[in-house]
Amino acid sequence: HRTKQARKLLRNMTKGTQELGMFDNDAALRGYVRQKFIERAMLVVSSFSKLAKAQSFDPSSNRQKIYTRLRSIRKAVSIGCGPGCDGVG
Repeated sequence: HRTKQARKLLRNMTKGTQELGMFDNDAALRGYVRQKFIERAMLVVSSFSKLAKAQSFDPSSNRQKIYTRLRSIRKAVSIGCGPGCDGVG
């Protein structure tokens, strides 16, 4: 039942049709967070994996600089919305 409620909230959040009362359902909120943030985390992992597998690692390239810098990150926080904030925040 929680998954169904979470999907309904997710669908409304995606369309921008959510209403204030929808946020009163704790089970739906937990399910929404579980579904949404696992999906976002997988997008970030997928992006980093593609970056790591790139064949042309020229030490002066932006790709190498980004990859080297990302590997040194120990903690991250995302304040905002969308996968861009997760990847850059």
